[in-house]
Amino acid sequence: MNTQRRAKRDLTIEEVVDRAMEIAQTDGERGLTMRRVAEACGVTTMAIYHHVADKEALLTAVVDRVVAEAIADFGAADRPWRDDLVEFLCRYRAGFLEHPTAAQVYLRRPVISASLARCTELMFEAFENAGLEGRRVTDATDAVVLLLMGAIGNDLTRPPAVRHELTQALPAEAAPRLNRDIDAYSHRDPEARFRESLDWLLDGLLAAD
Repeated sequence: MNTQRRAKRDLTIEEVVDRAMEIAQTDGERGLTMRRVAEACGVTTMAIYHHVADKEALLTAVVDRVVAEAIADFGAADRPWRDDLVEFLCRYRAGFLEHPTAAQVYLRRPVISASLARCTELMFEAFENAGLEGRRVTDATDAVVLLLMGAIGNDLTRPPAVRHELTQALPAEAAPRLNRDIDAYSHRDPEARFRESLDWLLDGLLAAD
C-alpha cells in the first residue's frame, strides 16, 4: 500500500501494536523501528507518532498487550481463587516466553501501563479471596511477582540442559553433590516446575498467615 495514500485517521493503536509485535517476533528489538512499523501499517512514520511518542512508548504498548491477553479471563472464571490465579500466572509466563522482546523490556525496566495496573489489582483481589488481609496481601503479591519474573528470565536465558555445564567449572571432588544430582537438576519440564514452584509458594504463604 502506498504510504502517502492511506488516511491517517484509519490507523489505530491496536494495529500499530499488532505490526510492532510481528516485527519484534521476527527481528527482535533492534529490528523494531518506527519506520518499519509505519511501512507495515502502510502509513508515514509521522502517523505512528500520532499514537506513540517514541520507541520506548511503543515497547510499553507491546508489553501491555501481552499482559492484557494474559488477564483476559483472570477473575472471570467460575473456579476457586487458587486455580484461577495459577492458570493466570501460567498464561502470563507463557505469553512473555512467546514474545521474548516484550519479556526483555518487562525484565529490564519498569513498565507502567493500564494492563499491569489491572493485573496487580486482580492479584490483590485473589489474595483477599484467599483470606489474607492488609500487608499480607501485598507481600503475597510481591512474592508471586518475584517468582514469575525469575521464571521468565530463567526460561529465556538458561535452558535446563545448560546446567549440566556446571560440572565442568569445578573438579568433581570439589562438588560431589553437584555431580551426583546434575542429571535431575539439568533435565526438567519448565512449565511443570513453574507450577510446582507456585504450589510450594502458595502453600507457604497460606501457612504463614
